[in-house]
Amino acid sequence: MKTLAIAATLIFSSGAAFAADLPPAPAPVMKAEVYVPAFSWTGLYLGGQVGYSWGDADSSLSLLGLPDYATSSGSPSGIFGGGFIGYNYQFASNLVIGIEADVNGGSLSSTDSVAAFGIPVPSATATHELEWFGSVRARVGYAFDRFLPFLTAGYAFGSATTTYAASGVRISPSETVSGWTVGGGLEYAVTNNILARIEYRYTDYGDLSSSVPYYGNLTVNHSYTTNDLRLGLSYKF
Repeated sequence: MKTLAIAATLIFSSGAAFAADLPPAPAPVMKAEVYVPAFSWTGLYLGGQVGYSWGDADSSLSLLGLPDYATSSGSPSGIFGGGFIGYNYQFASNLVIGIEADVNGGSLSSTDSVAAFGIPVPSATATHELEWFGSVRARVGYAFDRFLPFLTAGYAFGSATTTYAASGVRISPSETVSGWTVGGGLEYAVTNNILARIEYRYTDYGDLSSSVPYYGNLTVNHSYTTNDLRLGLSYKF
């Protein structure tokens, strides 16, 4: 027994000494986190959009100093499509400002009844049309990384045609109208280059008087306002 105890002591002492001679275990390697920079909205972009527009149109005829002897009101509506181009700048505070221009074409129209001195004229109609329209606007938003809620406002323009028809006679002046537009929306960066958006806009194209050729002192007065909802996709350079 004494011999076994001495042998065990020698083995234990040798193992401890061997362990003491071993190099220390390597420290665990800490993996550095990969930094992914936040998306920046700064840059030029170019895109296209489709939408649906609905609005109000009022028109009247004036002749020989008799204002509004014939009147008509309608609600032109329809689908449109177009393109836009703009530039954004994002500050360190995540405030984003920009400028944008767009031009659209479509078939926004309605055919409506006509009243003469307040009395409906069964054989007469008035067609209100907004053939193309566009705007130049400022934009301001606040970036939540890849999400950008924004507001926009600026100058609006378009081409409006108001056609009065009765007993085979048609008068159809077409004029460039202008006014203002305001709206807002939400944009999302699908990738670093592809941007998707949804936007609402209200536009007032103002009041305009158009002289009708070959009809002496006949004048058509018209005004157009629209609401539209747009879906857009753009490429950020």
